[in-house]
Amino acid sequence: MGLVRKLTSSRMSRVGWILAVLALAGAMALSFVFAYSSVGDQQRAAQARAVADTTRKPLSDLTATLVSKPIQEDSYRALLKDVKDHVMKDDRVLRVRIFNLNGTLVFSTDALPWLGSVWLLVAGHTALCLPYFLQAVIADMQRLGLAAKK
Repeated sequence: MGLVRKLTSSRMSRVGWILAVLALAGAMALSFVFAYSSVGDQQRAAQARAVADTTRKPLSDLTATLVSKPIQEDSYRALLKDVKDHVMKDDRVLRVRIFNLNGTLVFSTDALPWLGSVWLLVAGHTALCLPYFLQAVIADMQRLGLAAKK
Protein backbone atom coordinates (compact mmCIF):
# COMPACT_ATOMS: atom_id res chain seq x y z
CA MET A 1 0.00 0.00 0.00
CA GLY A 2 2.91 2.30 0.68
CA LEU A 3 4.16 1.97 -2.90
CA VAL A 4 0.80 2.97 -4.35
CA ARG A 5 0.59 5.95 -2.01
CA LYS A 6 4.11 6.96 -2.93
CA LEU A 7 3.41 6.72 -6.69
CA THR A 8 0.18 8.71 -6.46
CA SER A 9 1.02 11.15 -3.72
CA SER A 10 1.49 14.23 -5.89
CA ARG A 11 -0.99 15.70 -8.28
CA MET A 12 1.48 15.47 -11.20
CA SER A 13 2.03 11.74 -10.69
CA ARG A 14 -1.74 11.12 -10.74
CA VAL A 15 -2.06 13.14 -13.94
CA GLY A 16 0.83 11.13 -15.40
CA TRP A 17 -0.84 7.84 -14.52
CA ILE A 18 -4.15 8.99 -16.00
CA LEU A 19 -2.41 10.04 -19.22
CA ALA A 20 -0.57 6.71 -19.39
CA VAL A 21 -3.81 4.75 -18.94
CA LEU A 22 -5.56 6.87 -21.58
CA ALA A 23 -2.66 6.36 -24.01
CA LEU A 24 -2.76 2.60 -23.49
CA ALA A 25 -6.55 2.53 -23.91
CA GLY A 26 -6.23 4.58 -27.11
CA ALA A 27 -3.53 2.25 -28.45
CA MET A 28 -5.73 -0.76 -27.71
CA ALA A 29 -8.71 0.85 -29.47
CA LEU A 30 -6.57 1.60 -32.51
CA SER A 31 -5.34 -1.99 -32.61
CA PHE A 32 -8.95 -3.20 -32.70
CA VAL A 33 -9.77 -0.80 -35.54
CA PHE A 34 -6.76 -1.87 -37.59
CA ALA A 35 -7.40 -5.57 -36.90
CA TYR A 36 -11.04 -5.21 -37.99
CA SER A 37 -10.08 -3.46 -41.23
CA SER A 38 -7.44 -6.12 -41.91
CA VAL A 39 -9.98 -8.92 -41.47
CA GLY A 40 -12.39 -7.07 -43.76
CA ASP A 41 -9.71 -6.69 -46.42
CA GLN A 42 -8.94 -10.42 -46.25
CA GLN A 43 -12.62 -11.31 -46.53
CA ARG A 44 -13.05 -9.08 -49.58
CA ALA A 45 -9.96 -10.60 -51.20
CA ALA A 46 -11.22 -14.13 -50.50
CA GLN A 47 -14.61 -13.23 -51.98
CA ALA A 48 -12.94 -11.86 -55.12
CA ARG A 49 -10.86 -15.05 -55.46
CA ALA A 50 -14.00 -17.18 -55.04
CA VAL A 51 -15.80 -15.25 -57.78
CA ALA A 52 -12.76 -15.56 -60.05
CA ASP A 53 -12.61 -19.31 -59.40
CA THR A 54 -16.26 -19.80 -60.33
CA THR A 55 -15.74 -18.13 -63.70
CA ARG A 56 -12.87 -20.50 -64.53
CA LYS A 57 -13.15 -23.97 -65.97
CA PRO A 58 -14.51 -26.46 -64.76
CA LEU A 59 -16.92 -24.56 -62.49
CA SER A 60 -18.05 -22.18 -65.22
CA ASP A 61 -19.38 -25.19 -67.18
CA LEU A 62 -21.91 -26.04 -64.48
CA THR A 63 -25.50 -25.11 -65.18
CA ALA A 64 -28.61 -25.09 -63.02
CA THR A 65 -29.79 -28.36 -64.58
CA LEU A 66 -26.47 -30.08 -63.84
CA VAL A 67 -26.66 -29.14 -60.16
CA SER A 68 -30.39 -29.71 -59.75
CA LYS A 69 -29.56 -33.01 -58.04
CA PRO A 70 -26.46 -34.20 -56.16
CA ILE A 71 -23.45 -34.83 -58.36
CA GLN A 72 -22.50 -38.47 -57.93
CA GLU A 73 -20.33 -41.31 -59.25
CA ASP A 74 -18.54 -40.64 -62.55
CA SER A 75 -19.60 -36.98 -62.76
CA TYR A 76 -18.43 -36.46 -59.17
CA ARG A 77 -15.04 -38.05 -59.83
CA ALA A 78 -14.52 -36.02 -63.02
CA LEU A 79 -15.54 -32.75 -61.35
CA LEU A 80 -13.43 -33.54 -58.27
CA LYS A 81 -10.38 -34.13 -60.46
CA ASP A 82 -10.94 -30.88 -62.35
CA VAL A 83 -11.50 -28.92 -59.14
CA LYS A 84 -8.35 -30.36 -57.56
CA ASP A 85 -6.34 -29.61 -60.71
CA HIS A 86 -7.54 -26.02 -61.11
CA VAL A 87 -9.09 -24.53 -57.98
CA MET A 88 -7.46 -26.44 -55.12
CA LYS A 89 -3.96 -25.63 -56.34
CA ASP A 90 -4.22 -22.36 -54.44
CA ASP A 91 -3.00 -23.04 -50.89
CA ARG A 92 -5.58 -20.63 -49.49
CA VAL A 93 -8.49 -22.76 -50.75
CA LEU A 94 -9.62 -25.12 -48.04
CA ARG A 95 -12.65 -26.68 -49.69
CA VAL A 96 -15.07 -26.23 -52.54
CA ARG A 97 -18.78 -26.62 -51.99
CA ILE A 98 -21.45 -26.28 -54.66
CA PHE A 99 -25.05 -25.63 -53.74
CA ASN A 100 -28.03 -25.66 -56.08
CA LEU A 101 -30.56 -22.82 -56.26
CA ASN A 102 -32.57 -24.36 -53.39
CA GLY A 103 -29.55 -24.30 -51.10
CA THR A 104 -28.95 -28.06 -51.16
CA LEU A 105 -25.35 -29.22 -51.13
CA VAL A 106 -24.71 -31.07 -54.41
CA PHE A 107 -20.90 -31.25 -54.43
CA SER A 108 -18.18 -30.94 -51.83
CA THR A 109 -14.48 -31.65 -51.73
CA ASP A 110 -14.80 -32.45 -48.02
CA ALA A 111 -14.16 -36.08 -47.19
CA LEU A 112 -17.07 -35.95 -44.73
CA PRO A 113 -19.43 -33.18 -45.91
CA TRP A 114 -22.06 -34.11 -43.32
CA LEU A 115 -19.83 -32.99 -40.45
CA GLY A 116 -21.41 -30.03 -38.74
CA SER A 117 -24.96 -31.09 -39.58
CA VAL A 118 -27.59 -30.93 -36.84
CA TRP A 119 -28.46 -34.62 -36.85
CA LEU A 120 -24.81 -35.55 -36.29
CA LEU A 121 -24.56 -33.07 -33.42
CA VAL A 122 -27.66 -34.55 -31.76
CA ALA A 123 -26.43 -38.13 -32.28
CA GLY A 124 -23.02 -37.31 -30.81
CA HIS A 125 -24.50 -35.62 -27.75
CA THR A 126 -26.88 -38.54 -27.25
CA ALA A 127 -24.07 -41.10 -27.48
CA LEU A 128 -21.93 -39.15 -25.02
CA CYS A 129 -24.64 -38.26 -22.51
CA LEU A 130 -26.78 -41.42 -22.47
CA PRO A 131 -24.58 -43.45 -20.07
CA TYR A 132 -24.45 -40.58 -17.55
CA PHE A 133 -28.20 -40.01 -17.85
CA LEU A 134 -28.93 -43.69 -17.22
CA GLN A 135 -26.57 -43.78 -14.26
CA ALA A 136 -28.30 -40.72 -12.74
CA VAL A 137 -31.76 -42.25 -13.24
CA ILE A 138 -30.71 -45.59 -11.72
CA ALA A 139 -29.08 -43.84 -8.74
CA ASP A 140 -32.23 -41.76 -8.15
CA MET A 141 -34.43 -44.87 -8.38
CA GLN A 142 -32.23 -46.68 -5.85
CA ARG A 143 -32.25 -43.70 -3.48
CA LEU A 144 -36.05 -43.47 -3.68
CA GLY A 145 -36.47 -47.23 -3.25
CA LEU A 146 -37.94 -47.69 -6.73
CA ALA A 147 -35.25 -50.08 -7.93
CA ALA A 148 -36.25 -53.61 -8.84
CA LYS A 149 -35.77 -55.95 -5.89
CA LYS A 150 -33.98 -59.23 -6.43
